[in-house]
Amino acid sequence: MAAGDQGTCPAAVSAVLFGTMTPLPLRELLTRDPGGGSADYRQRFIAATRHAVADGFLLASGEAAIIEMGAAQWPFWPSA
Repeated sequence: MAAGDQGTCPAAVSAVLFGTMTPLPLRELLTRDPGGGSADYRQRFIAATRHAVADGFLLASGEAAIIEMGAAQWPFWPSA
């Protein structure tokens, strides 16, 4: 791979690097955010994403997409 190219990580490798993902039932999700999708959760998600960008764990160019994916995956994401 040439310098500057980005490759992809096969699913088996990414599971080793990042763990696994297990969909949680709605009841479990709500216990993890007792506010039930409160604006506080939204603000904490956005702040955590921006913190990860500032610390160099995520690319700044992907920040908006990550926040958008967070909104799409959480059924109670409140409007801005």
